[in-house]
Amino acid sequence: MVLGTVLLLLFAVAASAQAPMREFTGSVDRVDETKLVIDNRMQDRVTFVRFDRTQVKGERRKWSQLRPGDRVTVSWRFVDKPKKAYVVQVLRAGAKQP
Repeated sequence: MVLGTVLLLLFAVAASAQAPMREFTGSVDRVDETKLVIDNRMQDRVTFVRFDRTQVKGERRKWSQLRPGDRVTVSWRFVDKPKKAYVVQVLRAGAKQP
């Protein structure tokens, strides 16, 4: 029984690590120490959580520097519940949304 549980956990971790990354681009609606809410031009709002491997790149380099209105692209994996922000790429002001 224990061996089965361990194997199931190892399989889940391996599947998560191999899941393809997805991207979501929009403007920061809200940000706090643990989560980021992004709003795109189609009125979609998606919440991402910060975790120990989250990286912030581009115009800002730290999570604490993110501000409402910043244009960002967040890389995440579909299998993660809740959605984890692996990379938050802060875009230049005036950058066009794909």
